[in-house]
Amino acid sequence: MRSYLNLVGDGTCTDPTIVIRWSGHEFGHVIVPPNDPVANAVVEEMGVWPIIDFMLMRLYGEMSEEERIAWYELHATDVVEITAPPHPKPRELTVFRWSDNMQFRPVNEVLETEVMPELAQVWGKRRAPSGSKEEAH
Repeated sequence: MRSYLNLVGDGTCTDPTIVIRWSGHEFGHVIVPPNDPVANAVVEEMGVWPIIDFMLMRLYGEMSEEERIAWYELHATDVVEITAPPHPKPRELTVFRWSDNMQFRPVNEVLETEVMPELAQVWGKRRAPSGSKEEAH
């Protein structure tokens, strides 16, 4: 079994639930419910960038919001690989994509502002009759 540096805290872990790889760095984390800090952060933000934030804290310690955003901007094109439930296979995306194009929005907001209006528009086009029922009578 392979050991990884803990994403949170000191030491190493084997058989982690989450694995994050970036620029030669590898971290692992075993999710321990109910108050797991990584899982809670992901659920609260409803995105995966909190995992990258934990990596940043592990690498650089506490960062101000300005330093954190500057890091994201500087490394926007870097590919970060994250293996996390429910996906058994690693997912590779750029820092820019993991961070929701640097917007750090909860998934609910993305759904409400982008996905739902687009679906409503598509659904409306599908349901629009070619002629009204009154014309058919």
